[in-house]
Amino acid sequence: MNTFHDFYNIQDQLCEDIYGQLINILEYKDNPYFRLDQTGIYDMLYYVKVEKQEYPIVGIKCMENSDETIIRKQHLLFWNRNDVPISILILSGEIRIYNNFSLKKTKALLYNSSKTQKNHQIIDDLKASRITTRVVWERLTQLSNSSERVDKQLLSNLRNTVMQAKSECGMSLENAYNFMSLCIFVKYLEDRGMLTPQFFLKWNASTFTEFLAVANPIELDDFFTILKNRFNGDLFVVSKQNLPSEKQLDIFYRFFRGDDIFENGNSQLRLFPYNFSVIPIGLISNIYETFFSIEEKNKEDRISTKTGAFYTPHYLADFMIQQSFSLCIDQDRIPCVIDPACGSGIFLVNSFKRQIEMLKKIKGKLCAKDLSWLMENSIYGVDISLGALKISCFSLYIALLDELTPKDIMENNFKFPNLIGNNLIEGSFFSSEIDLKLSGKKFDVIVGNPPWKSMTNSDHVLYCKNNNIPIADAQIAQSFLCRASDFANDKTQVVFLVTNAIFTNKKSKKFLKYLLENFYIETVINLEAVKTQLFAHAKYPCSILYYRCIKKAKYDIKYQVFQANGLFKLLHKFVCDKDEDLFISKRKIIDREYIWTILTYGDEFDVECIEELLKFPSLSNSINEKINFIQGYSTSNSGCKHEEFSVFRGGSLKDVFLPYGIDYANVPRISPDILYDRPRKLEMYTCPHKVLVKRTYNESCWGAAYVEEPLIFSNDFSTFNDYSGENVDLLRYIEGLINSDVFRYYSFYMTKVKAAKKPEVVKEDIMKFPAPVYDKENGDIKNIISLVMQIEQQVQKEWELRKNSPWLLDETVKTQIQEELNKCIFKLYRFDEFHISIIKEGIERFSEKQQANIYACENDYQNFANYICDYFNYYMKQASQGSWKMMKNEGDFYTMIYFSFKGEEYLMSPDVIGLSGLEQINEQLLVQRRVLLFVSDGFQVIQSKERTNWTLGKAKKIAAKITREIMCEGGMVCE
Repeated sequence: MNTFHDFYNIQDQLCEDIYGQLINILEYKDNPYFRLDQTGIYDMLYYVKVEKQEYPIVGIKCMENSDETIIRKQHLLFWNRNDVPISILILSGEIRIYNNFSLKKTKALLYNSSKTQKNHQIIDDLKASRITTRVVWERLTQLSNSSERVDKQLLSNLRNTVMQAKSECGMSLENAYNFMSLCIFVKYLEDRGMLTPQFFLKWNASTFTEFLAVANPIELDDFFTILKNRFNGDLFVVSKQNLPSEKQLDIFYRFFRGDDIFENGNSQLRLFPYNFSVIPIGLISNIYETFFSIEEKNKEDRISTKTGAFYTPHYLADFMIQQSFSLCIDQDRIPCVIDPACGSGIFLVNSFKRQIEMLKKIKGKLCAKDLSWLMENSIYGVDISLGALKISCFSLYIALLDELTPKDIMENNFKFPNLIGNNLIEGSFFSSEIDLKLSGKKFDVIVGNPPWKSMTNSDHVLYCKNNNIPIADAQIAQSFLCRASDFANDKTQVVFLVTNAIFTNKKSKKFLKYLLENFYIETVINLEAVKTQLFAHAKYPCSILYYRCIKKAKYDIKYQVFQANGLFKLLHKFVCDKDEDLFISKRKIIDREYIWTILTYGDEFDVECIEELLKFPSLSNSINEKINFIQGYSTSNSGCKHEEFSVFRGGSLKDVFLPYGIDYANVPRISPDILYDRPRKLEMYTCPHKVLVKRTYNESCWGAAYVEEPLIFSNDFSTFNDYSGENVDLLRYIEGLINSDVFRYYSFYMTKVKAAKKPEVVKEDIMKFPAPVYDKENGDIKNIISLVMQIEQQVQKEWELRKNSPWLLDETVKTQIQEELNKCIFKLYRFDEFHISIIKEGIERFSEKQQANIYACENDYQNFANYICDYFNYYMKQASQGSWKMMKNEGDFYTMIYFSFKGEEYLMSPDVIGLSGLEQINEQLLVQRRVLLFVSDGFQVIQSKERTNWTLGKAKKIAAKITREIMCEGGMVCE
């Protein structure tokens, strides 16, 4: 029985019989990654192993009871767990497959064997031989809508509950949030079996939810007093005046009963409430962010702007802690950790969990005293907010309880350690009080996400002034990086999440130099590609920075760019593509800080290409003041009218601008009611020889256009003006450059067109653009001007067709001329084929029209392989015997090309391409763009089949990369 189509007559079979057949079909039987689920939620779990980590993907549960209510409750339990994407329920005579990241009826049930319409594809996708392929993971990822997962649903309901308590019942946000946190903690104790029904009998209830339904403020005070006496700790201290009234209490009761609470205040009862015993600990920590965003939204109608704090997703914190622990010099010692801006405590919780695993290896089974001792001696946090410290305490207590059983709690009179004021310290990280509290203490790991904010009236500014630290624009994150050294020794591993502005902002140049010269920067992991998934309200790119507080005269920085691979999209797990690692010398960064900007989006080949560009003078030098460049008008309510403008056309050019020409006939007359703040002189707008340059970026409508007519335009445009009329050819030369692939490529990597919230290329960027000096006698420049004028004519024809005969519109001729223009400009810059391919690849990387799922054809593979063979035949003919040959093996999901210099006979050997390792290759391709395997006689290139992986440009990059692997032991941007 090899396929699901062989699966028949199961309606009469028992669970155990169906189970046996199913695991054979799925290829799970006797598979080492198919194991018992220790939590008991599933019977068995199938794991995928990537980069030495195992991730549960499919859970299987056998249930004799086919009652629909019980089945829905079981799926809710799977949904609550939030870490296994797919569950298979085996019932008597029936199989159901569920999407565990949704409760919606239309999305939750993926397969039901009793239905006539069956999704057979899902069975094939879940086979062990296919489940790790990229195509299957993309299909599974499509099932996952983040807004339908338990963390988003829970936080949405929690937020709406707190807001309802405030808006309808007059409860303060702080009191509502604190009470909600207490209730969640109690529910966790109850759902873990650490508070039994007997505990609630005093209040005529058997569950906490029943208690909320009948309690009054006096009984609430009594309840929390008993909990405080029973468990000690810092959580159950609640003043009577802050407890909710009976009316307010009803809102919280409905949340814990299982209602969906909507933003408008309405609610809808779901079948079952949340089960807090199986909600991951990282989710609990993120509850504080929900309250924080409510508070900031309420105060300033914007998120996280007051303190500059962006609370860290648990999976990012886990990755940072895992890396920092692995980099600790003394691997046999449990590291002592501090987070100097601990917020919700997510870094501390992940650190504590790893410390527990280390202690288990030393002592074996741990008791409550071991865990309390570990927490009190190895975990520290600082924050200016007492509320943040309380949730950190809350999170750490739950992490501790996760290691204990109800029996440990009930029989051993367990007490929580007091953390606030001891390990969790309220105050500024730069204050003298912190120095006193942590006097003489040096930590093994310093980790955190310091605020991303300019704070001028703060003690961090004085700290930097006293220590001669040149921070830029009072950025407190820069101060945190330096302050960490006061609590570090030579072995301390420091890891912070920081904005890329530290590396790329021109104002930060002095600070970057200070950082490089006074600290040893080990690794930078750029997270720009996933910033919106990590921080919904973050405007700017960010990176993880690993460093030590020691000085080194020379060193290389390992630089990684994290891409949203399969593990991240489906499971929110971080694994970097090590094949893309770069090593950048400290000296080169100090001399050429622009490299950071390029590497934010590109790679070492883009650095080379941009540096070839920078050999040319800037555009401002090239035009030598022959023409003026100025921005259009701006407006404001306090501005003035200018009646002399109202006789001309102008205003918004949104629908009348294209590169190389405007639709002047449809430009409206300028409104006489505009209030101009910076009107500019009329002669600027009426100049008969000008080139308009669009400032704001839009892929389909961005560039420059020569305009002769008088035109009043806003600051969305700037203009090159030739008042003399003697430099019209120079204007068209500039028009051609700005509309070229070279300018577009340069703008992507050297300006704010991709980094800014509002993508734009400002005047300074345009004037700094490297451009060959204009020479009217230069034949290439003459060709450029001629081609520009031809495209201008095509654009004017296009405007006419758009208006009169849009069905005849054909841009083929214009596209062909533009390609010819690009070739002329490449020639002017003296770019070879390699640099041209880098530019085209770079532009494609940012293209909104990029179609990643188009598969390569035979011609693509042939061009790719021919280039690599020709490359090595030419450069290595002295060293190798015979010529380089290739053999292609095309699988269902990826293609493998084997290059060898031993000839075709050796290539035909059955095992040489390593087909025995298909599963490992699949798993590697989940997190890597490509797999390069080196063997004694050559190498193998393995990539998924998308055409973008098999272009000529990719072949040139891979050939250069392989050469560097051989010559330099890794991709380097070096001396």
